[in-house]
Amino acid sequence: MRLFTHMVFSSAVAMWLVPIAYVPYTLMASVLTTVFIDVIGHTRNHGVIRRTWVTHDWLLSALTTVVPLSIVYVLMFPVPIINLLIINETTLITHLMLDAITGHTFLLTRRLSGGGIEWDNPWANAAFIVLGLLLIVLRL
Repeated sequence: MRLFTHMVFSSAVAMWLVPIAYVPYTLMASVLTTVFIDVIGHTRNHGVIRRTWVTHDWLLSALTTVVPLSIVYVLMFPVPIINLLIINETTLITHLMLDAITGHTFLLTRRLSGGGIEWDNPWANAAFIVLGLLLIVLRL
């Protein structure tokens, strides 16, 4: 999926798992985590962008993404670490779920092939953006 789709959908799902008082911080942390996953988790091979296991592994990315970012966010946001861990893990899982639909993810560095939808499919991206926006509106 496109980066914006990841941001909207992941933030929306994470919002439902933390107290309402932390929702603004959830949006900020989830967007930052999504950008981190996207920047660190991709490499270029002969002009082709590829996902890497560093941030796209169902198990190992908890150590490479969730824990380090949660520790950094404790210094940035007045949110308990347990809530930051929940926000980051939820963001990661929803990101991986969307990536599994549109290509592949990893399990212990082994590639897992996913669905056959193209990452830039306008209908799939629109559907998850609308679903995310609906979840945000219902939460507020």
